[in-house]
Amino acid sequence: MKTSLKYLAAGALLAAALVDNANAIPAFARQTGLNCSACHTVFPELTQTGRDFKLHGYTTEGGDTSLASKFAAMIQVTSTMNKHSTAADHALKIPQSSIFFGGKITDHVGAFVQTTLDDAGIFGADNMDFRYANSTKAKGMFIDYGFTVNNSPTVQDLWNSTSAWGYPYAGGVNNGGTKLDGLDNVVGLGAYAMWNNWLYTEFDAYKGSKASGLLNVFHFSTDTAANIKDIGGAGYDYADGISPYARIALQHNFGDNYVMVGAQYLRSKVIGHYYDPTPDAAVTYKDHAFDAEWQYNHGDHLITAQASKTWETQSGGATDKLETNKAKISYFYKQKYGITLDYVSDSLNSATQNAGTTVQFDYVPTEKIRLAAQFNNYTKFGGTSVGASDNNNVFLIGWFMF
Repeated sequence: MKTSLKYLAAGALLAAALVDNANAIPAFARQTGLNCSACHTVFPELTQTGRDFKLHGYTTEGGDTSLASKFAAMIQVTSTMNKHSTAADHALKIPQSSIFFGGKITDHVGAFVQTTLDDAGIFGADNMDFRYANSTKAKGMFIDYGFTVNNSPTVQDLWNSTSAWGYPYAGGVNNGGTKLDGLDNVVGLGAYAMWNNWLYTEFDAYKGSKASGLLNVFHFSTDTAANIKDIGGAGYDYADGISPYARIALQHNFGDNYVMVGAQYLRSKVIGHYYDPTPDAAVTYKDHAFDAEWQYNHGDHLITAQASKTWETQSGGATDKLETNKAKISYFYKQKYGITLDYVSDSLNSATQNAGTTVQFDYVPTEKIRLAAQFNNYTKFGGTSVGASDNNNVFLIGWFMF
């Protein structure tokens, strides 16, 4: 553990030496001329300014608008220690390193593009969101509206209560994922509108993409054609037909507080192991979810909380019901010292499978460096509490943004 901490500290010093000031990078900070803290509580969580920037298509300016300024990079460095781990397991790892392109393309068009090198050595597309955004007035109502092309439901979402940008950002207690937690190998086209800055509505239609062809450019890094060939097609899910997704949310600012409550719906028909000689039978997934977010920002004190509950019905040869629950609250002092408490659980056909809590301590020496120590505690694992604690772990992570 001492060795891991030593290397994390060394990485922090290196990143600090490479960052001149808060406005240098990443790309969005350079384009807007704002500090990272204007758009983020602590990255990657968004403030109201950050949500507005995304709503308006990543096009807000005020700083450096050169092509070079639109590129940024991120490296994650981690170490995991659990009850039965060995010294080799504690070795420092780089599970993810990414290159980003982001910002304004034209007056009304912008993009967020993340490409990632994962821990298997595969480089390719990760989160992608291309937007057209505009605004108008109708019968005294101010409307921000736009269109999005993205590669998974919630990548385009404005809030950190949904899966793509929700806690935990790395590590955490594992729980069963619904299709709202990741409908992979798809490309979606959606339309959205914010009505008088309080009611948000969105509808997207997702189409499955195969291992080759034009839409393959949107695939996540481990779903490239070369990798699928190497593993014989194992694990490749194909969304058959059109998968509709709907989102609604109400938001309001009052004083130092911000609140949002929302709901989501997704229906998808998925064929698992699509490239195997005998693919899985198609399964239809119907997801309904409620989520909420609260932020309090006063002086040196910052509190953020998110919660979500998802019900998923899986209809194939049989009908199964998966339910997931997530709740998280964090406190930061001067956006530098933080503590986060998190709870997750999932149940299959009313029987709890995994459940547990996370306590995370953060230190943010600069706006582009985040060092954290997680303590993950399982109360249930694999459907039983017997031996669940054997999966408890300490997880160290360093995030370095350039």
